[in-house]
Amino acid sequence: MHWIDLSILAAYFVGVFALAIGLSRRAGRNIDSYFLGDRKMRWWLLGASGMASNIDVAGTLLIVSLIYTFGLQGFLIELRGGIVLTMAFFLAFMGKWTRRSGCMTVADWMTFRFGPGTQGAVARLVAAGFNLVFFVWALAYFLKGTSEFLSVYLPVEWGGSPEGAAILLMLSVMVYTSLAGLHGVVWTDVVQGVLILLLALVVTWKAAVAVDPGTLGDVIDADWLRLLPPARIEPPAGYESFSLLALSIGFYFFKTVIDGFSGAGGYMAQRFFAARDEREAGLISLIWIVLMSVRWPLIMGLVLLGLTIPDRISSPEAVLPIVIQEMMPVGLRGLLLVALLGAAMSTYSSFMNAGSAFFVRDIYQAHLRPQAGQRELVVAGYVATIALVLCGVWLALGADRVNDLWSVLTMGVGAGLIVPNCMRWYWYRMNGYGYAAGAGTAMIVALAIEGRNRVLGAAGLTKFSEWQTFGLLCAAAVLAIIVVSLLTRPVDRVVLANFFRTTRPFGWWNPQRADLPRDEVAGIQRENRRDLLALLLAVPWQLVLFLLPMVALLRQWPLTAGLAAALLLLSIGLYIVWYRPLRALA
Repeated sequence: MHWIDLSILAAYFVGVFALAIGLSRRAGRNIDSYFLGDRKMRWWLLGASGMASNIDVAGTLLIVSLIYTFGLQGFLIELRGGIVLTMAFFLAFMGKWTRRSGCMTVADWMTFRFGPGTQGAVARLVAAGFNLVFFVWALAYFLKGTSEFLSVYLPVEWGGSPEGAAILLMLSVMVYTSLAGLHGVVWTDVVQGVLILLLALVVTWKAAVAVDPGTLGDVIDADWLRLLPPARIEPPAGYESFSLLALSIGFYFFKTVIDGFSGAGGYMAQRFFAARDEREAGLISLIWIVLMSVRWPLIMGLVLLGLTIPDRISSPEAVLPIVIQEMMPVGLRGLLLVALLGAAMSTYSSFMNAGSAFFVRDIYQAHLRPQAGQRELVVAGYVATIALVLCGVWLALGADRVNDLWSVLTMGVGAGLIVPNCMRWYWYRMNGYGYAAGAGTAMIVALAIEGRNRVLGAAGLTKFSEWQTFGLLCAAAVLAIIVVSLLTRPVDRVVLANFFRTTRPFGWWNPQRADLPRDEVAGIQRENRRDLLALLLAVPWQLVLFLLPMVALLRQWPLTAGLAAALLLLSIGLYIVWYRPLRALA
């Protein structure tokens, strides 16, 4: 790596730490400031921060490898998480529902839903524990992806260890996240978001000018450009789980819908808890999605550039770092590396801050030290951040591949909370014990399936697929929730009335509706119908928004024109159905 590139990297790190130190005093006043920015941060800051947190090196590396391997169908595979289609649900209604609670964390929200007694405490503790495990696993996934990205640079240039460099990067993020809290996370995310936009602009322009997809006929053929997936394919080694491609993509979409109706947790929900009001919660979703759209021409540009040098690509997961290393000039390469590493850092910091919030708010303050002062709670946040990082590093060192970590993260650790998180919004009779039973049962089933798969894999036998695993988890969780909720005491009627009247959800809330005046119920139902119509527009709108620039880079002009027309019509519909009522809240 040239000294100019190294100088750019060094200047960036110095600037980030200077910003964190400058914000540390403001963040350390109390936990509301440390974890939510005093709920005074503007919507565009929180939305830009969310975008930067979603665009990480590990995910970008993985998506590039999928599209390089499968073509446009790789985009649909990323319905499993990379498209972040849950944001369409936050745009339509979940963002405002989350903000209306006035809570600090998703686990804290359990008290709002199930009451301050034993039920709320049990559900809160279970949610905090699951989310902490998820955050540790996610940090390991991000760390593994970053080390694979750095492996292209370090062995030749420095003789160093990619894992060691990735760990050092994560530890540096741990320091500034601990110092500056959400203030530091958001402002550094904004800086990193600007760099991501620069990266996307440069790569997209270079690919558009330097690559004519028509000259890559040996690779970009009709099958590579085909968007709708075939029922069955013969995938390359390492991607065998996608052999039933149409079924896999259909399953990923179904899982995303369930996840969207569940209300995502962690750092995503934290941005909405931190919003000034429900109107700004809606604007956060809008800017978040629009800014995330730059990721997809960036990815397609990297793929196209990689397809011009196939002899230098050792594996699909090497496309991203090799393109940056071999096809970008000195100076620009340093800026692009800063953007990619900044993307990794913004994701690290968001998970660290949200994870420490779960520990401090829902375990330390709620159960260990209820009498703790604000300064002690902030210090507990420092300690929790360090512990999360160390656990994530330990887990990453034992992992083999990025895709393996992602599968376990989403289908093992993450899937356990999907059904309980979904049912809590829509069924009044679900209680805190049912929530805990559903989550615990799903985790036990997930661990049993993972153990069975390891045994079968070692013996060369067929393992459970992702959709089979998810189906078993969902069935077990639903059964446990219904049985335990009906066999135990329901949530206090006053608590449920407050939740329904504050949140205004749709679903099975007939006893709560019966206690309200008829005109108020009619207003809630009108809002619910408008929200569901907005969702039907927002889901295809987000998909078309992301797909359009990719297809344009491929110079598929008829499809580009069709997608542009669809985007225009969907945008007009969203303006009428979603934005005009939102603007009326100003």
